[in-house]
Amino acid sequence: MEALPSGLIILCISYCDKITPHKGWKLDKLHSLVHFEIEGECRKLESFPEEGLLPRNLNSLRISGLLNLTSLDMEGLQKLTSLQTLEISSCDKLDSLPEHKLPSSLSSLRITDCSLLNPKLRNKRGKEWLKIAHIPSISLDEGSHQHHVEFRKLESNSALMSTKDGERRVVVDVKIHTRHG
Repeated sequence: MEALPSGLIILCISYCDKITPHKGWKLDKLHSLVHFEIEGECRKLESFPEEGLLPRNLNSLRISGLLNLTSLDMEGLQKLTSLQTLEISSCDKLDSLPEHKLPSSLSSLRITDCSLLNPKLRNKRGKEWLKIAHIPSISLDEGSHQHHVEFRKLESNSALMSTKDGERRVVVDVKIHTRHG
């Protein structure tokens, strides 16, 4: 493969089952790359992103429709120290998030249509929820395409929860109470 342009800002790989991103592409050297998307099939990918695959300065990552994705590579994600937005959708074999928290730089997380993972996040408690609770803006689908919940922290003790059900949009101020001990 020929070298990609050094000034590349956005790279989208869509429905290319015969193309699997790997370190040989030297994406980590693309210091202008700020948004990366991988979507559809890519049957060989069971874990993503491989450590050292993507540049540390990447600020937006979208992973969608990877049929065999079973895990997110903790080391690969932790190296993305500028990552602000992570979107994961339609990855039906993904059933958990990395054991350690996602990057601390993350300010927005969207997880939709992940049939094994979404139910574990629904009640906003438990092991999987604790892995993402630090993220200021979390958007989850609640089991159907018509019903969607967005949870956004406003302060340490309150949040804004926005629910979209069909055409109706309801915004509620939610107080968060924690036990100190």
